[in-house]
Amino acid sequence: MKRFFVFVATIAITMFFLACSSTKQSAETAYAAGNPFGDVYEMPAAEYDTDDSFGATGTAYGPRAQMGTVHINALTNAQEIVRQKIKHSYKGVVDTYSKSVGNNIGTDIQNKIERAGTQVIDAVVNDTKESQVKFSSVDEKGNVHCYVGIRINKEKLADEVAKAVTNAITEEEAMKIGYGEAKFREQNADVFKRSIEKK
Repeated sequence: MKRFFVFVATIAITMFFLACSSTKQSAETAYAAGNPFGDVYEMPAAEYDTDDSFGATGTAYGPRAQMGTVHINALTNAQEIVRQKIKHSYKGVVDTYSKSVGNNIGTDIQNKIERAGTQVIDAVVNDTKESQVKFSSVDEKGNVHCYVGIRINKEKLADEVAKAVTNAITEEEAMKIGYGEAKFREQNADVFKRSIEKK
């Protein structure tokens, strides 16, 4: 009987050390690959900001029978994500421009500039179509995940915003602040280019 318990204890200790060794090897493999977590999940249809464009990925979940609606919801989600990023960047453009022209800009003119740009941003984002779309397989509940990636060109957007601002302020207001469409377009493009969200 005593031999039996010694035998069982020996097997248990051996199994414990084998399990620890296996875990250690897995961890070493993950670190060797440069990632302490091993394989990392990448969202399908992933789109990120670059120097040239704003990017975003939207997701939605719903019944397979309503894939069209799920698709639209994912696109809307992506549009809202990118809209907030661009508006935040544009606020930086307006603030930078205000500092560059001094106190002459005034609240009314600044509001006009901000409003004109925001309206263009909304219009561009609302018209944006997906650059890629992917659906998951159907789960046990009969539902699917939809992933939609979108991109918006920064240079074209900066150009459209500058034109809108030019049309929104009067010649007198432009002269008061020393406004020039080319200069404003350049500042737009510069701030947009530097607006890159970390992955």
